[in-house]
Amino acid sequence: RQLTRLTHGAQQPLLTLLPLLATAMASSTEHIALGCTCTAAAVVLGGGLLVAAYGAELNTIFSGLLGNVNERGMLLLLPCLELVLAAAPGVAPAVLAPSLGKLLGLVLGSTESSLTVAASLCVWARLLLHAPDALSALMSSAAAAGLMPPQAAAPTAAGLAPPEALLAALLDVWVEACDSLAQPRSRKLAALGLCRALALPSRAPLLHLDAALAAITGVWYELEGGGDAGGDGGGGDEGAGGGYAWLGDDSGLEVDLTAATISEEAQGEAERRTQLREGDPLTTLRLRDTLRGALDAAAAAHGQHFHDTLNRLDPAIGAQLKAAVGM
Repeated sequence: RQLTRLTHGAQQPLLTLLPLLATAMASSTEHIALGCTCTAAAVVLGGGLLVAAYGAELNTIFSGLLGNVNERGMLLLLPCLELVLAAAPGVAPAVLAPSLGKLLGLVLGSTESSLTVAASLCVWARLLLHAPDALSALMSSAAAAGLMPPQAAAPTAAGLAPPEALLAALLDVWVEACDSLAQPRSRKLAALGLCRALALPSRAPLLHLDAALAAITGVWYELEGGGDAGGDGGGGDEGAGGGYAWLGDDSGLEVDLTAATISEEAQGEAERRTQLREGDPLTTLRLRDTLRGALDAAAAAHGQHFHDTLNRLDPAIGAQLKAAVGM
C-alpha cells in the first residue's frame, strides 16, 4: 500500500515500484482491487512523466487483464484506465493504444456484459474529450488490423471507409448502452463524449444522430434542465460514493483512496487529485454549451446533409433538442 501513502519527498523512489506492481498483477488477479488502487495513486502523483516512462508496464496491466477477468474485475479496471487518460491526456492515449485497441475489440465483439460495455463508455468519452485525434487513429489501426464487427456492416454498405465504419459501430453500441449508466457523473461524461463525437469530421455520427441526441438531451434534462437529479451540471460526485473524482461507487476503490486522502502522508496525492478534479472537463463543461458547439461543428463539416438529417429527427427528439440548446 505504499503507493497510496506518498509524500512530496518520497515520490520518485516509490513510483519506481510500478514495474513490480505490473509483474504482481500479471501473475494473479487475487489483489486486482488493491493493484488498481496503487496504479491510480501512482498515476495521480506521476502524471504524464510516469505514464511515458512506464507505458509498457501500464499496458502489461491493462492489456493482460482486460477480457481475462470477470465482470467485477472489468469494473475495477475500466475506471482506472479512464483515470490514466484523464491524468495524462497528452501522452496516455498514444502510450495506451495497445490496451485501448484490445478494449475496442472486446466492446465490439459482444463478449462482455452490458455493465462492462457501459463502463467502457467513460473511457471512450475521455478519449474524445482530451484527444479526439487519438480515437480516429485507434479506429484506423483497428481497421488495418482487420477488426470488422457485424455492427460495421451497414455503415460499410453505406459507403463509409473501414475506420469510419468502426466509429459508427462504436457509436451504435454507445447509444444502446447509455441507459445502463447509473451514476450522474458517468452519464454526463458519456453525453459529453457523444457531443464531441458529433463534432468529428466524419459521417459516422450522423448515422446515429437521433439516438445520440436523445441520449444527450436526456442527460441534459437530468443535470441541467431541472430533471430528477436536479444537478447544476457540474458533474461532481453525486452518487459517486467517495471523494475520488474518477471512481464511481461500483469501483471498489473509493475506500482505500478516501483513506489515503485523509492521511497526512498522502497530502501530495490529495493535492494532485484536487488539481486534476478542478481542471477536469467533466467539472468545467456544461452540456448545453458543449452540445451547441458540437452542432455548429457538425453543420460546418457536413453542410446541407447535416441540416437535412436534423430535419428528419423524430419531433419529440427535436423538441428536446430545442429545449437543451435554448432555441
